[in-house]
Amino acid sequence: MSKITIRRLLSFFCCICFMANFVTRLSSDLAFADDTCTVNVLGDNFQVESNTYSYTTDGEYSGHMNVLYQADASSELVECTPDQNGTITGIPAGATVVFYLVPNYGFIPELKINGTKVDVAESPQLEGLYVGSITAPSGEVSVQSNFMINDANIVLNLKCIVNEAIQNAEYDDNFKSTWATIEYSSDGGTTYKELNDGTTAGGNGKYTFDESINEVKLKVTWTNDIMAVLDQSLLQNGVETTIGKGEHTAIFREAVYTVVWAYSGAEIEDNLITKHGKVSIDPGEGIEGTENESGGVYTVEPGTEVTMHLTPEYGYQFSQGTISEDLEVTPAQEQSTFTFTMPKDQVIVGDIFTANPDEVNVLTNSVISGNISGADKIIDSGNASLTVSDSMMTSEEKSKINSFASQNGLEPVAYLDLELNNFVLKGNTGEKWENMLTTTSSPVGIGLTLADSIKNSDSYSVIKVHGNDVSVIDANYNKSDGTLNFESDAFSTYVIARKSGSSSGGVFSSVGNLNTGDKNKFWVYSIIMAASIAGFIYSFKPLKREKYRI
Repeated sequence: MSKITIRRLLSFFCCICFMANFVTRLSSDLAFADDTCTVNVLGDNFQVESNTYSYTTDGEYSGHMNVLYQADASSELVECTPDQNGTITGIPAGATVVFYLVPNYGFIPELKINGTKVDVAESPQLEGLYVGSITAPSGEVSVQSNFMINDANIVLNLKCIVNEAIQNAEYDDNFKSTWATIEYSSDGGTTYKELNDGTTAGGNGKYTFDESINEVKLKVTWTNDIMAVLDQSLLQNGVETTIGKGEHTAIFREAVYTVVWAYSGAEIEDNLITKHGKVSIDPGEGIEGTENESGGVYTVEPGTEVTMHLTPEYGYQFSQGTISEDLEVTPAQEQSTFTFTMPKDQVIVGDIFTANPDEVNVLTNSVISGNISGADKIIDSGNASLTVSDSMMTSEEKSKINSFASQNGLEPVAYLDLELNNFVLKGNTGEKWENMLTTTSSPVGIGLTLADSIKNSDSYSVIKVHGNDVSVIDANYNKSDGTLNFESDAFSTYVIARKSGSSSGGVFSSVGNLNTGDKNKFWVYSIIMAASIAGFIYSFKPLKREKYRI
């Protein structure tokens, strides 16, 4: 073989090695670029909303899950954003994927990865939060979460809050001297024994009752001034509470009394949600808290006077006089403001605003009834009231209006004062806060049903007298029901007028208040008028005779 041939073979071999190394490196780089994990969350018992998986079990909300990942030890946790099918893409392979599971009361969480159950541990910092994690593989991984009813045993978890930190509590002499004595009955309340008698202490404040026991009655007796919550309900001192199969949590803390309200909440009873109005509290000594568009929470020392603003929407009123079932409140001078003395109890402001109609008060014989419309455009709280009364204008003022009416071919039949007020009820005291509205930002519709005493025309007009402004405004009269409708943005004196000469009395209208039903008077007037006409004609006859003599 020649030297040239050997050289060519060596060159070819080097090229092959170079290309093989290049392809290997490129493949490695490409694989690294697409080295991500896709998490497929399986099941048909959840919905995805705002990065949260919400689960139901047997049609009942049972818990929720959030998924986060940490790319490496020096990186921060990143919240994953699943699509509507529950699939998460783009997690770097090798990252730590963390699953946060929060079961509803009475449920326990379960987490499976690729069909294998993964341990989840309760967070020591946050009550009711369970955490599980995996290392993200390259490619796809299937995840299945469930929240199951815990019905094997009755389990009671004891916890307490000290220095705003929640911790597990053992039922011992220290617990009893600090918090309360806990007794239970498994025979319907016939006999009681303390919590540590006949239960299994599992550590971390967990007490398990025998599997044969389906329900127990708990009775908790305060040692000091404390408060306790069992699951989602406040425990009452010495009052029996029944619990059944499943896990239950009782949390104890030094007594803190609060005033709370919420404008919405999926897990709040409807009668505890404040609707159709707003609530606010004035902070001060012994009153601390916060409020926002979701509601408010204030911690208040018992015996402190609380100033609370209860502001209804238009068309609604606070008319009960009480909040939190039986707490009496007293109206203050400022509109929609009430005061009460904080009791040694929790105050929950619930659904306290009720629908209330606008009012029309008729104080004149010229109008039978009335109505208003469009008040929602001019007021945003409480209701509107319209008062229709006879005008107290002087004879000179009436004379000027009559002159104006005459110039416009009109004849006044009623002089009225229209007064518009915005009112808010002072609870159930029968009193109101009222604000007179002489002008409004937009017109208000007014309907007046005229009395028979002034219904003697086929059409009517309305003259508005507001200060020095006198004008005829548009009005519509419905003869079939006697209603006169118009709009106005100013409230003072109004004159109802008919067209001059439009009275149904014809030429006899100038006689005055003639009662055509009185036949004697009618014939008297007829005879007088006939005699007057005859005398008038007779007075011309002598003149005619003298003319003929010439």
